[in-house]
Amino acid sequence: MTVFYPYRFKLPYESVDALSLIKVAGGCNFVGYYVYHGGGSNPKGKQIPYLNENVTPKISYDYQAPIGGEFGQTRASYHRLKRQHLFYQRYQDRLSKMRTILAHEPETFHPEDVETLRFAIREHHQSGFLFINNFQDHVKTQKQNDFSITLKWDNHKLRIPETGGVYPSTKMKMLFYLFIFRWRELRFNMLRHS
Repeated sequence: MTVFYPYRFKLPYESVDALSLIKVAGGCNFVGYYVYHGGGSNPKGKQIPYLNENVTPKISYDYQAPIGGEFGQTRASYHRLKRQHLFYQRYQDRLSKMRTILAHEPETFHPEDVETLRFAIREHHQSGFLFINNFQDHVKTQKQNDFSITLKWDNHKLRIPETGGVYPSTKMKMLFYLFIFRWRELRFNMLRHS
């Protein structure tokens, strides 16, 4: 988002890579950004006839982009996105053919739900990736203690992680698990250990 003269908010950088992750986990094969590298849209600072000309910056078109402003500084969102972009580049041929399997029905998702871990699978021809996220913009999520996700297909089970995992609250954790399987039906169980 661009910073207007009277509105100097700060973008939570965690939301940038969390959004990219959930879009890809949900089936998106083309991740795009409105502004990835900020810059100057009006280098001479001339007044231009747009409706927002009195409140937007006259020269900078920064938008708190991962690569910032006229000077190319890298921001936290750039470093947070880099690992994802390397992953997408490495597995683009495989990932682009995969279908999405959601852990829950989409109509049951609610942003206020901070107890349910958010995860999805992208799958194609007996292999897949598991995407896990524990970040929700503008909502403080809770720490996910001692849980595991069990994938079931045919007569097989795969439990990830085997002994239970922990994810911090309000921090997005991105995990990719590549697994190979033969299946007819895949079902999820989320287990919590006491």
